[in-house]
Amino acid sequence: GLRNSIALVRHRSGTILQAENSVDLNDPAHPFEEVNVLRQGGHYGWPYCVDMQTPLPGWSAAQSRCSQRDKPVALMPPHAAPLDMIYYSGTMFPQWRGRLLMTWHGYRRTGGRIMAVEVDEAGVPLTDTNGYYAIYPRGALRYPANTPSVRGKIITPRWDNVAGQHPRGTPVGMAVADDGSIWVTDDKSRAILRIARP
Repeated sequence: GLRNSIALVRHRSGTILQAENSVDLNDPAHPFEEVNVLRQGGHYGWPYCVDMQTPLPGWSAAQSRCSQRDKPVALMPPHAAPLDMIYYSGTMFPQWRGRLLMTWHGYRRTGGRIMAVEVDEAGVPLTDTNGYYAIYPRGALRYPANTPSVRGKIITPRWDNVAGQHPRGTPVGMAVADDGSIWVTDDKSRAILRIARP
């Protein structure tokens, strides 16, 4: 019931999260990516359901049985393509300590950023309802009504392509160094980046 489980993380409490890269339909506003809390015996919908409980095109409601599947705990923007998650444990950025850092790699207008998601004591993302998500080059779109979306802050804002300055960010993997800086692989620029205070 899971698709493209590249981003997986275990919290010290034992919680295991999966950030799902949903199917890449032609619609730039659908479907949304998911964050799932994994439990033994769970079924999270794939290949029958996307978003909270929406049958994927090609499956009838009777075939998909979406109401019987485990719902995601939160949605992320469509085509954000989350590829890595880590809980930040460093000291360089105290405002992010304990937060869930996520790389959004996607090539569409919602990707190319790193998000610091607020979590509870078990490491589960806190959510908002009726929230917005940023799109490139500028603007915002609304999440579906009454659905939970990840609550947090984009820590790499305006990481779009700027001619003569930098390529669009395409972050993949992350690690936290002993000094608390964050190392990020960026496959479009073929670089390893260091996020740090001066």
